[in-house]
Amino acid sequence: MTRFDQPQARRCGLILVIVALLASGCASPRRTGSLTVDTEVDPNVSFAGYKSFQVAPSEGSALGQPIAARDRHLQNAIAQELTNKGLIRTDSRRVDLMATYRTSAVDGSIAIDLVDVSAERRVWRGVGLGWDASIEPDYDDVRERVRQILQSYPRLPSG
Repeated sequence: MTRFDQPQARRCGLILVIVALLASGCASPRRTGSLTVDTEVDPNVSFAGYKSFQVAPSEGSALGQPIAARDRHLQNAIAQELTNKGLIRTDSRRVDLMATYRTSAVDGSIAIDLVDVSAERRVWRGVGLGWDASIEPDYDDVRERVRQILQSYPRLPSG
């Protein structure tokens, strides 16, 4: 049987606490209004390095087709909320994050992904469940739901 001295036991306990906190921070469901929001965050990313973003068209949008009101509302609301977080929307080819989204009438979800363009990987995802996709929402409703989903994305320090 192995005996731990007191400093070793404290270190082991501290390590277990840190691991538990990190694990709970990676996927954190929360109930917000009529949405249940779940987020996934890449724990190895420093979000302070991201300054600019673009919003990609919905995965379901056909090229050359008019954008549905819901998609237009989602694109504008995502852009507004990321701007409120301190990011700058750009049309430049040099962009830090690409925001993508999808909605599903089957499970009533809105998923917003933020992809690190240079690394070509998703660094943040927020999913809101509980959206009745059978009705056409107005912009204020869409913006509130997007705000709820993006609430946990870190705000950039000003200055």
